Amino acid sequence: PIFQVMDQTSVEYGAFGRADVSLENASFALGLNLGGGETDAKRYVNVGGQRGAMTADADQKARNVELYGEGRARVIDGLEVIAGGQFVRTTRRYEDWMNPAMSARDAYDSFSPKFGLLWEPAEEIQVFANLSRSYEPPTFSELVQSPVPGFVPLEAQRAWTAEIGTRGSHGAVTWDLALYRAHVKGELLQYSVGPDIPAPTFNADRTLHQGVELGVALRVLDGVLWRHTYMLNDFRFRNDPVYGGNRLAGLPKHLYRGELEYRKDGLHLAASVDWAMSRAFV
Repeated sequence: PIFQVMDQTSVEYGAFGRADVSLENASFALGLNLGGGETDAKRYVNVGGQRGAMTADADQKARNVELYGEGRARVIDGLEVIAGGQFVRTTRRYEDWMNPAMSARDAYDSFSPKFGLLWEPAEEIQVFANLSRSYEPPTFSELVQSPVPGFVPLEAQRAWTAEIGTRGSHGAVTWDLALYRAHVKGELLQYSVGPDIPAPTFNADRTLHQGVELGVALRVLDGVLWRHTYMLNDFRFRNDPVYGGNRLAGLPKHLYRGELEYRKDGLHLAASVDWAMSRAFV
């Protein structure tokens, strides 16, 4: 039920390695992830659900190299300091066999640091705080926007995120709570920039993602678990010249999920409810 018949064959591959070292009051980890994929992407005119004339024939090739490291040190009893970083290099290569002028390639590089504190005031209870940078390069569906030749000049999406929270369990109660605030630059969004341009992908200037994520589970009887998950999502533009401080489309501001589960002697029964507690623009 879409505008054309899409026929894609993808091959993905990867390899990884990791080394861990533990000392009396510290631990270190160093790792490398290698990955890639190739997609033979074809499209045809949709003739009653069958393939008609070919309209697109292209190869999409992606390569990813990720090098990361992290160190943890116990400064006092129950308190750890965490520092780490991740270097990422991503390449995108697009070969259009029907229209060579659309072919293009590009590469994206970034280093993302992370700093954190982890405090354990009691057994099975943790309090944490983190400051980290994230990085997300555009995908082929965002880079290739016909009839623009080559790649659309998109930048990678970057963000600094601060979070604080707690997780743990006590008696019959288990919880996980996090409050976060992310300052995003160049967020990859689909929105109209003019009456003659439908909603393809552009880099927004500055956006804000902040909210609360809460999960609570209560063991009410032997084998019976009552779970609750709540999310507060406040995503919006920041001083955009057109949209000001308007909220971003996508998620409702309030989301709730509840589940009552019985699991015993190989029998599993569960009833759940999902509640979008407020409207959302789409």
